Amino acid sequence: MSFTVQTSHLLRSVPTSEKRLDFSGISSDGNTMLIVTLGESTSSGNAMSVKSYNIRQFNEDNPGTVLDESEDSEDGFITLQKKVNGVWELLLSASNGTMVVTSCNESSKTISGTFEVTMKDLGTGAVTQTITAGKFTNLTYTVLN
Repeated sequence: MSFTVQTSHLLRSVPTSEKRLDFSGISSDGNTMLIVTLGESTSSGNAMSVKSYNIRQFNEDNPGTVLDESEDSEDGFITLQKKVNGVWELLLSASNGTMVVTSCNESSKTISGTFEVTMKDLGTGAVTQTITAGKFTNLTYTVLN
């Protein structure tokens, strides 16, 4: 399945010293939307680090600790939405996977990489889809500050 990019942007937050890259795409049949978010614990620069990122669902916060475990800026998550009766419904979330950023050009604001993830149904928790050869090449993004 191939996707056409709909949005792509890098959002930097100097006060919290972090940044994230978000991009989304619509499948060629128009019925599936893939949304990817990667995070980093620095607001420096207009690019993401070339490295491997863990992809998973958000951690749940443990109220018995002073840390907010749900805040994990060094990883990412992927969601898959399906169009049902003309309305987008969030159905699947990546439960386990890896995304490798193979290049990110700060000047031209392009990023390339690969990913593989196991997707779970948000209602049942059942594994319903596996992406084994996800790829994005020279995806152009806009920097938002």
